[in-house]
Amino acid sequence: MLTLAVMACQRAPVELAFQYSSNASSRTGLTALSDGVLLGNEAGTVVRLDREGRPVWTTRLGREVAVAPALAGESVVVGTVVGEVACLSLEDGKERWRLGGEPPVLTPPVGDDAGHTVFLVAPDGAVRALAVDSGQERWKRPAPKAPAPASAESLEPQPSVAPGLRAAPVLVADVLVVPLGSGLWALDARSGEPRWSQPVKDVVGLDSERDTVFVATRPGRLLALSVKDGSTRWEQRFSDGLTGPPARALGALWVGAGPSSLVGLSTS
Repeated sequence: MLTLAVMACQRAPVELAFQYSSNASSRTGLTALSDGVLLGNEAGTVVRLDREGRPVWTTRLGREVAVAPALAGESVVVGTVVGEVACLSLEDGKERWRLGGEPPVLTPPVGDDAGHTVFLVAPDGAVRALAVDSGQERWKRPAPKAPAPASAESLEPQPSVAPGLRAAPVLVADVLVVPLGSGLWALDARSGEPRWSQPVKDVVGLDSERDTVFVATRPGRLLALSVKDGSTRWEQRFSDGLTGPPARALGALWVGAGPSSLVGLSTS
């Protein structure tokens, strides 16, 4: 049936809904809104578009926005590669507060459902919770140290994270699950206290459903973990590796596998 659907789509011409350029390259992807999208670009511009692709507002931060802005209630929290974090009004893009001298924002921030708190992961793996209304720090948790290698040849701890852009954490109920270079780390969203950890490395993305977190890794592991304790509910392996984060749609969990495959799996 999927093959027939693809063939039908290939026969029908694609109708262009709109085309828009922010006048600079962008690697943030899109943050979905009920009536449009948000995006940022390497020139430091944050744009809100409506359903027809028309700019609702444009705000210029001046330095590159490398990861997707986070929606937090009626606010948008966005960071730059030079360590500025700004809170903008969702309605008109006006700046509500800005923090400077922060770590570079190379992991997408995540806001809670109530719009009260936003969570940021620093390049060294430290996690902070900021109040959305003021930017005040609620708590900060340094990154856990990676375990020493089993071999007796070296007792030096390994780096906990690698440089570059990182997969976004996910917030499920009151648990924040953060992918780091040394594995997955689950924190209490209210206090920052550790809940559990799992040595799942090279994570390309996370998704969640109710009390389960889905984890895709570049080498080809796809896991469903319990949010409560990190235990494995099921695991599938793909010999050609996984190319991107998992995504739930049409009652299934979808992943890109190998050079050209799209695979849908039952979430249960």
